[in-house]
Amino acid sequence: MGESIEMRRGESVRDALYRAGIELDSPCNGQGICGKCQVRVENPELFQKTPHPDISPEQEAAGVRLACQLTPRKDITVHLLSAYTQNAYRILEGQRYPDDREAEEGRRNLTAPERKSPEGWRPAVRVTEAGGRFWLYYDGLEPRQLIVWHKNWPPRGLAIDIGTTTLVVTLISLDTCQELSTASSMNPQGQYGHDVVRRIQGGSTPEGLEKLSGCVRAGLNELIDEVCRDSQTRNDQILDVVIGGNTTMLQLAAGIDPEPLGRVPFTVGIESGLTYPSSRFGLSVNPAARVYIPPVVHAYIGADISAGLLVCQGFFESDQSVLFVDVGTNGEMGLNAGGKCLMTSTAAGPAFEGMNISSGGRAQIGSLERVYTNGLEIIFKSIGNAPIKSICGSGIIDITAALLKMGIIDGSGRMRRPGETDGLPADVAARLCEINGRAAFHIEDEVYFTQEVLYL
Repeated sequence: MGESIEMRRGESVRDALYRAGIELDSPCNGQGICGKCQVRVENPELFQKTPHPDISPEQEAAGVRLACQLTPRKDITVHLLSAYTQNAYRILEGQRYPDDREAEEGRRNLTAPERKSPEGWRPAVRVTEAGGRFWLYYDGLEPRQLIVWHKNWPPRGLAIDIGTTTLVVTLISLDTCQELSTASSMNPQGQYGHDVVRRIQGGSTPEGLEKLSGCVRAGLNELIDEVCRDSQTRNDQILDVVIGGNTTMLQLAAGIDPEPLGRVPFTVGIESGLTYPSSRFGLSVNPAARVYIPPVVHAYIGADISAGLLVCQGFFESDQSVLFVDVGTNGEMGLNAGGKCLMTSTAAGPAFEGMNISSGGRAQIGSLERVYTNGLEIIFKSIGNAPIKSICGSGIIDITAALLKMGIIDGSGRMRRPGETDGLPADVAARLCEINGRAAFHIEDEVYFTQEVLYL
């Protein structure tokens, strides 16, 4: 890459790269567990080894190290081996391969219905003019003078989803209920940990809270600016904002200490089901705008779930049996069993991000997401149809099922090894191999699906 970075004393290579805007895939947040942040160093004999089950003796001798465990005391040259992004958390159309983009555009043109306001719908916000002044009315609040406003401006609103992994911002017309523009990006808090528990740990000090709060606000404001540019809207036209997200994400965005969320009795610090001044979240909108936080159910069941349940038809009807599932880094479920409503959540992220899988990774361009087989041949499909660089959660499930169907994995979970090729097509049998004594199946380039070795 030709980048030169000045390191700090005692700093790991991973942390130095993060400061320079280069994010290595590191779901364990630098604890040396996942083995994802591999780099290759020049002159390896001069630098410490970083032992890990996913680094073979041959790789170690060739200079492969874990960036999060490598703290050099002299100048070092490293080559990036694992997935990374540079100065970008954005999820852009331009990152997708043309065939995917064209197919999606075709589906959109065929299926997108004309958006209409729901029957009986009315906005919670309205603007009136009296005596040359503009007044802002919110349901349940006293009218407030709009200092920044123009009589020809149509009022706008924002729907924001602060996901553990992804941020999404949608601009909405408060006159017509029409979605005007949507933008999304990776949550920049990912550099401080990929799951809720690590975010709680990272934000439990004043310094950590400032970093986590600051970076997510900056990420949201970039997206707000983007949707405004796309729709030729001024930021000052935005008067109403609704934010959904799990409880930790909401508290970090509001600058509220998340530490009580991480210990019994799991105390929630943010009040919900009410509105806040937009300044509380540092959003680039009209200074008079308000931010509504839907009800928070529990420390680990946030406003994103309550918002989803409200639009889930029949969920709260006593004679229904309905299961609502939110599949994300923080996974939640809501069940109405004949009028009895139950909620639960789990840290689902590691499963979807390939944690503890040698070639595992997040769902991103180049991740194996689907595997097809008819029992005779095997076909791989990556996100964006890009060269395969990793295996995401759905790909792990798919390839396990495919290899089981082909007889490469048996009912006990044992995987065939080279030489055990009876009944397999030649091209499939050629993919059987061993890595560090583990049975493995070659997918593409340096991507393998391996069997873990248990030492008893």
